[in-house]
Amino acid sequence: MIYQILSWILKIACRVYFRKIEIHGSVIPPNRPLLLLANHQSALMDAIVLAAFCQRPLYFLARGESFNKQWKRWLWKQFNMIPIYRPVHSPSMVRHNPNIFKYCHQLFDDRQALVIFPEGISKTDRQLRPIKTGAARIILGFEPNTEELALIPVGLNYNDPHRFRAELIINIGAEISIKPYRQTYAQNQSLAIKQLSEQMAQALKKLIIVVDKPETEKLTRQLEQHYKEHLLQQAAVLERPGSRSFHLSKDIVRAIHYFEQHRQRKASELRKRICLYTKNLKDLGLERLSLSVPRLKEHALPIWVDGLDRLCYIACYPVGWLSRTATHFFCQRPDFKGTLLLLFGTLSALLYTISWLLSAYWLTHSVGLCVLLSLLFVLMAVRSLRYIDRRAFQKEKYLLTSLRPDIVRGLVVEREFLLSELGQLKEIFLNERA
Repeated sequence: MIYQILSWILKIACRVYFRKIEIHGSVIPPNRPLLLLANHQSALMDAIVLAAFCQRPLYFLARGESFNKQWKRWLWKQFNMIPIYRPVHSPSMVRHNPNIFKYCHQLFDDRQALVIFPEGISKTDRQLRPIKTGAARIILGFEPNTEELALIPVGLNYNDPHRFRAELIINIGAEISIKPYRQTYAQNQSLAIKQLSEQMAQALKKLIIVVDKPETEKLTRQLEQHYKEHLLQQAAVLERPGSRSFHLSKDIVRAIHYFEQHRQRKASELRKRICLYTKNLKDLGLERLSLSVPRLKEHALPIWVDGLDRLCYIACYPVGWLSRTATHFFCQRPDFKGTLLLLFGTLSALLYTISWLLSAYWLTHSVGLCVLLSLLFVLMAVRSLRYIDRRAFQKEKYLLTSLRPDIVRGLVVEREFLLSELGQLKEIFLNERA
């Protein structure tokens, strides 16, 4: 019951935290025993997202170090978290793992769904770390009574999990057949575990954006920021199933690798130009400006509408301030920043709303007024979010109009040059792929 309430609240919280959420791919079976494999970019955020948008209750394997206190054990139990211990961090507790494996198998017998993050560690950068063998051992150690376990990979792709109003793409992969590995497992357990782990890694790589080097990650981010919107405006680009934005980011990574191998000088020169252009924009406070035509006219609204949204934003500002302050104070690990921002934001919004409703009821003793006030808070929150989404473009518009004409002309000339160069490289890359 508590899990259902929490998942419902967190689903609303995710819809507020993320500006855009896309879910693509296979349908998750509603009644079969299920194991979901997911990449691990953003600590508890990954579990929250899966719990919020999966249509059935989920259990999660989590690192045992998080269960070191009684109140933590109670809290994680409400989220259906199950501790698993690693020799590196909890050598004295590893002896409990066989019993935990048996508990997982009991869940499968009861047709429940389990989530495992097989990398075993959470890091924000876009990489897939070596898959731990624990997931394969749990899978192959399970002996189904009637129906085989459904093994489904899930790719979580954030453009920035630690920024409010970010974007999220969830890719659900095709079911991985376990039967061939069971046959191998009967003869050679180590080989079957290794092969299944490799298969899981290959399946996950197809569903996420993998960038192997920090310098490639930096250039990929810059191209996504400056050039991706321009490509998405071209209707003929990437007509493939699933998210066009996801496929485009994958192609950007492939293109960078291609030109680094075959046209190193050209790639190096363009990398320097893009880095310099990005630095100039950042120095001018225009770091979010795209290479495509700025979308400033799209956000032109009547003055009274903009003023109303601004008032709603001011009214809701304490919620954002409280969540940011609490996150800054309590966050000890970088990969937990987005999780804490989401959780503290949810808690702040609930407390803020409840305090106003109690105050209104104490002053008026009117239930009807409290209901109207609740609806007003919902409207204010929606208008405030629209203002937040629009504010960055309004700031850019103001900064652009305040710059000297020669600086603006220099930015325009550099923008046109980069668009031309990137357009030529895009054609080369597409021709080579064809």
